[in-house]
Amino acid sequence: MKILKTVCLTLLTYSMFASAYSAKLESIEATDNKTINVATSTGVTLSTEQVNAEIKVLKDLPISFAWADLEDPKKVVLDISEEITPNTSYNLIGLIGSDSNIDFTTGENLSDSVAAEYKSALETQEIVNVVVVDSRTIELTFSQDLTETDFEFKLLVELAVESVNPQTPNMFNVLLSDSLQAQSSYIFMVLSLEDAENNTVLLDEDLNDFVTPDILEQKSVGEENSELAPLEEMTLETPSAEEVIEEEVEMLAAEDTGNLVEVAESVNETPETWAATNVLILLTFLLTSFLFIRKKVS
Repeated sequence: MKILKTVCLTLLTYSMFASAYSAKLESIEATDNKTINVATSTGVTLSTEQVNAEIKVLKDLPISFAWADLEDPKKVVLDISEEITPNTSYNLIGLIGSDSNIDFTTGENLSDSVAAEYKSALETQEIVNVVVVDSRTIELTFSQDLTETDFEFKLLVELAVESVNPQTPNMFNVLLSDSLQAQSSYIFMVLSLEDAENNTVLLDEDLNDFVTPDILEQKSVGEENSELAPLEEMTLETPSAEEVIEEEVEMLAAEDTGNLVEVAESVNETPETWAATNVLILLTFLLTSFLFIRKKVS
């Protein structure tokens, strides 16, 4: 029985590794402020219908300075080089002085309390509170007094991924809901990737750095349908023949009977309103004749 279990475990392990193989990302390029083109090594064949992948795109916000609070030994203050924005998710990683990590999300106003899953740590130095003092300052509170004097942290902001779309057998693009910025450094993280046969692709590097170009085309939501908008607006603004008749009859009713012929003749004849115009002229002629005959009889 023990030998059978060993054989089964060996076969299971072999099948897991047999369905996975290594590859690498050859290029990562931002084509506009919302699209990233990615090319894998030529040995990878991705599905041309749907790419099974979990992707994260992160932006590194440089921390210019981190120092311990002189009045509270449990606090560290971070000076951020770029502005922190409301309603944004961040990941804070301790590198020197503290190895604590925490994810937090700013509120609608920066002065609001941030949303974070604080760990209840009594014996380790964990972050128990994050306060956004202003758009460039963060205050951290730890569970214990800090003994170090030098600190280094990495602050990452995650850009929301809208979809991962196939391009060629070894290329795909990532469409973002958030916008990339020109001349900025980003981290491209691949959490999982499968080929066309659902085999797991193990990348040599899960974290890849890329830099956006100096000039980045600005793409807005729904831009691909913008060319159809003028045509739709023109179609909606074109009056129908019934509308033309109704409008002109109302004009006739409001005018003196002596001006009926002049009103009819003033109607512009266009290819779209030709039939309506002729019908209106005929109605005007009949109405004028009727009024003339009635005056003669009286």
